[in-house]
Amino acid sequence: MRRPHDHTLALAVAEVLTGGGAMGAQARALDWVATSLGPMARWPQSLRTAASICLASRFPMIILWGPDLVQIYNDGYWPILGTKHPEAMGQPTRACWPEVWAFNAPIYDAVRARGEVVYAEDQLFRIARSGYVEEAYFTLCYSPIRDESEGVGGILVTVLETTPRVLGERRLRTLHDLAARSGAATTVREACVSAARALADNPADIPFALLYLLDATGGAARLAATVALEPGTAATPPSSTWERGPTWRPPGPWRGCWRRDGPTW
Repeated sequence: MRRPHDHTLALAVAEVLTGGGAMGAQARALDWVATSLGPMARWPQSLRTAASICLASRFPMIILWGPDLVQIYNDGYWPILGTKHPEAMGQPTRACWPEVWAFNAPIYDAVRARGEVVYAEDQLFRIARSGYVEEAYFTLCYSPIRDESEGVGGILVTVLETTPRVLGERRLRTLHDLAARSGAATTVREACVSAARALADNPADIPFALLYLLDATGGAARLAATVALEPGTAATPPSSTWERGPTWRPPGPWRGCWRRDGPTW
């Protein structure tokens, strides 16, 4: 026979986590007793309401609740986590996102201590969600969630990843600059120097570059311009022979970075 406590807990789960897609199902299966939030039957009504709104929404959002800022997120948010999901559900946000804690901590303090709303557009975060650190951009808003004490019990973060647009716009600007600067050149070598200057303005996508001019035979090349590398070093030979064939190969010092199917970096 079901005990009254079990019945109350079942009603609490049903009330908070009805629907909610895959993340609703995961939240229903999670042992919240093992987190600082404790069993759902003891969650304050403010947290239950916020969690039900978050899980039902299709817009990416995450709730950070309590002193530990324990995470509850929805279907729209979990792709942002990458390999951090599914462990991220019920995890303190500092343990989940240590690489961005230094940026977020002052914001969390402002929201929790003073009830401030913080908005950031196309904010750069260097995150490790796929086994390596990558640059990612987000437009996001940090909002306070009031609890029964009229204080701030948690934070609602609504998030829209803008990485593809930001990177696309940045790379299009580089292509535009390349065409504009190189088009004004009067000689081939001038065009190379102008192109190198345009590439140098986008170090995030082009950390270094070497521009070589092929001779009439196509078998030898002479260095015309460099980006972020000093000419005349072992990495920037002033001239080089080029192997002709079905697969292009770079000059001497860079051949170790090349396979038959392309670069190894």
